[in-house]
Amino acid sequence: METLEGTETILAVDDQMAVLSLIQAMLGQYNYTAILANSAGEALQLFKTKPEVKVDLALIDIVMPGMDGLELAEHLREIRPKLPMIYMSSYPEWTDSPLVKGTTIPCIAKPFTPVMLIPMIRKMLDQATARAESSVVGFAIENGDRTQEESPLNVRRNYSTCR
Repeated sequence: METLEGTETILAVDDQMAVLSLIQAMLGQYNYTAILANSAGEALQLFKTKPEVKVDLALIDIVMPGMDGLELAEHLREIRPKLPMIYMSSYPEWTDSPLVKGTTIPCIAKPFTPVMLIPMIRKMLDQATARAESSVVGFAIENGDRTQEESPLNVRRNYSTCR
């Protein structure tokens, strides 16, 4: 059985502090670190003032006053192009919207439980890790930098354990 626990840092963005508190508790149960932002502007400010901040995934509410989650995701893509993201919304019209379904960003409907949220987070983090490892190995092989660990047999063996 796969473990759902992690040591990664999740940025949660929602205009409702009660939701952020629940998310923080859920993430804490599985050993994730939570950074909470009460608005899209606050999330962007974090990256502007602390560009080195460790964030492994962003969990973004779609409907917020001021800048919505869709616009925030666009800005985050400019700042951190490979940052995995998950949308969340308590509005069914958003979770089923073509604007959301037409992206590579999954959406979870609120309210959700840890049983619903944590596997989605773990899957997104694992996919991002596999993509990053794949691009590093591909770069090394393209540049004739093949080592024993990067031989095709070992690459296949390593990826089979990542999925």
